[in-house]
Amino acid sequence: MKILLGFPQKDKQTGVWIKEGFIEAEQKLVGIHDAKLEPPQKLLQMAKNLKPDLIFMSRTPAYISIIKELKKIGLTAFWNVDVRNSITEWKHLYPLMTECHFWFTIAKGNITMYKKAGLGNPYWLSEGCANLHKLRPNGRIEEFDGFFAGSINATHKGRKQILDDLKNTNSNIHIHNGLSLINEQHNDYVGRSKVCIGHSGWPQVELSMSARDYRIMGAGGFLLTNHVKGIENWFKIGVECDTYKTPEEAKEKFLWYCEHPKERIAIADAGYKAAHEKHRFKHRMKEVIEIVKNY
Repeated sequence: MKILLGFPQKDKQTGVWIKEGFIEAEQKLVGIHDAKLEPPQKLLQMAKNLKPDLIFMSRTPAYISIIKELKKIGLTAFWNVDVRNSITEWKHLYPLMTECHFWFTIAKGNITMYKKAGLGNPYWLSEGCANLHKLRPNGRIEEFDGFFAGSINATHKGRKQILDDLKNTNSNIHIHNGLSLINEQHNDYVGRSKVCIGHSGWPQVELSMSARDYRIMGAGGFLLTNHVKGIENWFKIGVECDTYKTPEEAKEKFLWYCEHPKERIAIADAGYKAAHEKHRFKHRMKEVIEIVKNY
C-alpha cells in the first residue's frame, strides 16, 4: 500500500514513530509532509503527484482547507493522539472528522459520542512505544525511588496533589515538569528509577491511557499509574504494571514497591515484553492498514 504521511518529524516524536511503524509493517511510504514547516497546499500537490492509496495525517487544522481535494485522490485519515473530557473541545476539528474517510482517537470512551454527533467514521487507536523506547544500554541503575515526567498544571486534575503527597513522603523522587524530556533521555530516567509514576489526564474516559505509559513500559520501567476506566481490559494489572485510584493508594503502593524489588522488577520485565510484543507503533499501523483494506 502506498502511504503519504502528514505528520511532524522535526520534534522526533510521534510522527517519526508512525513513519517507522508503517515501514516495519512493510508498507510503502511515498512521501512525508510536515505542516509545521510547509503549507498544506504542499501536501495536496504531493498527493496529486504521488497518487497514494492512503493519506494519513495529524490532527492539524491547516489540513481542513485541502481535505475535500485530498479525498478525491486517495483514502484519507487522521489520528488525534490527545484526549479531552468533552468532544466539543475538538469542535475546530469537526470539518476534518466529517470529511476524512475515517479517523482515529486514543480515547475509546469518546467514540460513541462522536458517532451520535455524526462526526464521521471514528476508530479507537491507542498510543504505543517505538524502537528507541528500550532498556538503557547498561541496564537498570536505581538511583531514584520515583520518577515522573509530564505537565503539572490545572488541566490535569489531581496530578499535582498526588506528586506533592509522594514527594512529602519520599524526597528521592525526580519530577520533570514539562514535555521536553523525551526519547533516550526519558529512557535514561526510567532506567534510573525504581517506580515510574504515571498519571493519565482523563481517567474517566475509557481506555484513554497516556502515551507515557507505553514509553515507560517500553523502556523497561515499572509503571505505577492512575486507574483509567477499562485499563484492566488492556494491560494485566499487577502483572505488567500497577494502578492506583486515590492519592492514598498511590502512596501506599509506591512505598510497598520501593521495598519489594523482586515483585517490582518482575512486573517491569513483563511490561517491557508486552509493550514490544503488542504495543509498538508497527502494531498500531497494522491496525490502520486492516481498516483501510476493509473500507
